Amino acid sequence: DKWGAGDPQLLLEAGRNYRAADSSAEALAAYDRLLETYPSSPHALEASIERAEALYEKGEVRRALTVLEDLATATQGRPQRLPVLASLGSVYRDLGLHERVTEVFTQVAAESQEPAMLAEAAIALLGSGAVFEGLQVADRTPLDKLEPDTAYALLMAYGRSMLRVDPERAVDQMERACNAYPNQRTPEGEEQLLDAYLTTGRSAAARALITDLAARVQHAAVDAPRLAAAAVAWGNYLYEKGDFRAADEAYALALQSATDAKSNTSLWAAYQRANALAEYGGLETAVPLYEEVATSNAPWAGDAAMRAEFARIEQRLHGAPVTAKADME
Repeated sequence: DKWGAGDPQLLLEAGRNYRAADSSAEALAAYDRLLETYPSSPHALEASIERAEALYEKGEVRRALTVLEDLATATQGRPQRLPVLASLGSVYRDLGLHERVTEVFTQVAAESQEPAMLAEAAIALLGSGAVFEGLQVADRTPLDKLEPDTAYALLMAYGRSMLRVDPERAVDQMERACNAYPNQRTPEGEEQLLDAYLTTGRSAAARALITDLAARVQHAAVDAPRLAAAAVAWGNYLYEKGDFRAADEAYALALQSATDAKSNTSLWAAYQRANALAEYGGLETAVPLYEEVATSNAPWAGDAAMRAEFARIEQRLHGAPVTAKADME
């Protein structure tokens, strides 16, 4: 109190700092004090919204929803209703209530002209499956008025929503996001862009993306599991296309970058690399890979054991040296 705890602005900041420190009880106490002592303060509405969010973070979902829904009713027809709706919609989205998300953020988009609020509404609508509504809002959202993180998220959401409808346009939007906002790129965004490349058959672009990721792994090994997963996805695509030599290289990269040789990602890469090798005559290298998978707990271990034996039969039929069985002891 001596140093200003009686100031509603400082109480609001205290609540935010407690939330940032995962101290929900203390945050709620700060918000409650503000609302009890300064109910008519300009900060009271913000405190009410953030108090509901703190309740949600604490696990009191029903109470949080009740507070936000009551606030939405109380602010009907007033400008203060928009942040209430945005918070309420975010909770609905987190709970997977897509119809409620669509309803709430349609109202937000109809009542707001503020770029950040429009972007949030568009992202939420696209994510909830309301693609037509979300694209309409996105098209009237000025990217140059948004923070870079928000603009990147909006373009990526736009691209994801279009992937099944207009793949070429989807890829263009996602590339635009990655190229225009390189510092905002996320692992999830790069995975989605790779999926878009493979969906649209852009193998060269996929290769470039994976090569770039491999170069980064040289300096940041923490990204190695991502590289392994991306290389497997690329290998699967190449294998299905019948480009077995390129698939072999992709799976080899996955195995090289994997940090856990016993993970399903690694075992699948080993199994599929063996299959790719077998397709173009690399049986000598394929058999040990099959046997490695056969001794694991992978769902395809039994099939790998049979393929190892078939590969030896193939070697005999062609008069090639038969790869000896590995010592399993």
